[in-house]
Amino acid sequence: MADSRQVVLDIIRDRGPIGLRDIERLTGLGHTTVGSLVAELRAQDAVVADEAPPSRRRSGTGRPPILVSLNPDLARLVGVQFEHTHIRAAVTDLSFRIRDESTRQLQVSRDADESLAVATEMVRALIGASGLPQSRFVGVAMALAAPIDQKDGTVRTTTALRDWVGRRPAEDLGRRLRLPVTIGNDATLAGFGEFVAGAANGSLHSVYVKLSATIGCGIVIDGVPYVGATGTAGELAHVVVDDRGELCYCGSRGCLNREISVYRILRDLESAHGSQLEDATRGKSLDECLEVIVDWAVRGDAACQRKLREIAGTVGLALVNLCNLVDPQTIVVGGVLSQAGDLLLEPLCERVHTATREVTPSPVVIVRPSLGEKAEVLGAAALVLRSGRPQFKLRLQKLIDDPGSGHKEADQRPPMRRN
Repeated sequence: MADSRQVVLDIIRDRGPIGLRDIERLTGLGHTTVGSLVAELRAQDAVVADEAPPSRRRSGTGRPPILVSLNPDLARLVGVQFEHTHIRAAVTDLSFRIRDESTRQLQVSRDADESLAVATEMVRALIGASGLPQSRFVGVAMALAAPIDQKDGTVRTTTALRDWVGRRPAEDLGRRLRLPVTIGNDATLAGFGEFVAGAANGSLHSVYVKLSATIGCGIVIDGVPYVGATGTAGELAHVVVDDRGELCYCGSRGCLNREISVYRILRDLESAHGSQLEDATRGKSLDECLEVIVDWAVRGDAACQRKLREIAGTVGLALVNLCNLVDPQTIVVGGVLSQAGDLLLEPLCERVHTATREVTPSPVVIVRPSLGEKAEVLGAAALVLRSGRPQFKLRLQKLIDDPGSGHKEADQRPPMRRN
């Protein structure tokens, strides 16, 4: 593939739907060159063109601008989420629309080998059910609730997934599937999912925050997930919000995850509700305990509402620091606590906007997520397409340059049984 054509294709892949003028601006190529290359890609069914929606048209009269994007049906992507209690896998097209998905209940944290074996079965079944040859699948990305070493994909130290520490699960899954596989932190990929297809769509700089029993954070800068030098960027849980607070296992005092831990929330509410709260949360997981508190707050419980306002102030302090450093356009607040809606978001917005109004020319938009439980798998699928990793780019290029290659495996695949 010629260099200029590859540059244009990369821009369409990462920024589409995009207008020709924006391609010219981002690539530095001339109007005639860009038009010719896009026409060539359209002739190969690699890209499609549509009129811009009203929201993306400039004021005035004239023909609506044309936006180009990858042909959604050119190939398929696979995202796999490894949650503590289940595995979710999904197949999407190149516009990140889910074409098929499946979920299996499993104690992922206890057995990495079994989890990878189950994930292999799930992905194989989805590929088999698609009716497409495996060569039409660009690759797979895993979303894992753990820090990932970016050099070699090794799972770093984590208290939640002890059996995964030191492993290279993407490498393992790739051998099993005979497909290229990459891996990312689940909060980072949830944030990327909300960026490409959810509440942060249209914001090149965004932050996703998960407020549940565990705290996660995903940062997108200029349309790319930001992971830092070693893969631990976004550790909002260990931002210090009170240097005289409780001691954290990381060695610091007053980390966010200690100051708004479920145990502390329950302890603070005991004086107001005593045995009633104990009875309501007995035998429940930590996330389920939070759901009880959110439900009571929504129903009008004054103590729970007060506690949510306090949590909003504490989280807001951490987000103020993040805003001053990263300057995002949008912050998506998800997790169990976000189910409280305005009871949490209104004081959170007030805290952040009050502290940043003199620093940023326009206030950051703070919203709830729109993808729900699909965010991680969609972010993983997007990572396959937009990571720019050579193994993925080569498979996509082959489908464009040799369209017939996608049909050669059709009769070679063994029949697959759906789970």
